[in-house]
Amino acid sequence: MKYDKGLALKYITNLLDQYLKDGLSSQRYSRSTQHGMGTDVLAGICTGITALYSDIYGIQPQWNRFVLNPHLVPALYGTHFHYWLRGISYDIRLDKNRYQVSTKNYTVSYDQKFGITDNQKEMNFYPGNNDSIFLSVYKSDKGAVSLKVNVWNNDTISFKMSSDTHYVLRIHGLAHRASFEILDSEQKEKVSTGTEGSLIFKGSPDSVRTIRIIGLNTL
Repeated sequence: MKYDKGLALKYITNLLDQYLKDGLSSQRYSRSTQHGMGTDVLAGICTGITALYSDIYGIQPQWNRFVLNPHLVPALYGTHFHYWLRGISYDIRLDKNRYQVSTKNYTVSYDQKFGITDNQKEMNFYPGNNDSIFLSVYKSDKGAVSLKVNVWNNDTISFKMSSDTHYVLRIHGLAHRASFEILDSEQKEKVSTGTEGSLIFKGSPDSVRTIRIIGLNTL
């Protein structure tokens, strides 16, 4: 179902303007003047703000992860805010074709819907919020790790890793005992998945690596 994102944003903007006038989110308004007429808990005016976060900014937390699925209009490019969930502060930056989420331990960016979990020493990245193929990063200490995903589809996975600590990166859900080529920082090599259907890459402090895995649809 398609809907007008600009119209939704206009409605929320009007709601915020009215909030600045009367300071209440549960007001009952006069039809003729649009002035606040007193508190009415059934008015439901504040639900529009909820929609701003869930349907436009795309904040959709699940029981086991943080999910980001924005539906932006140009007026919202460059949006930056913090969101608190289960004891973790998420620094969120939304721009045209690039959505970034940062915690104390990890930074992840992608241009489509994704989910992440942050367990301090381990982070999981779920492209499209799917569990079938996903990426995990394990780090050894308090250093930070950054993951920039460029492509993730049925044929190619491409991403850039930068870190100031040791880490182990694992891609889960690939075909078992499959061999194919990867391009790792311009070096081409043959790699194979094991019995668990995963690939493992290791990184050292102050390292930057660009990894491209090609031909997944042949596995």
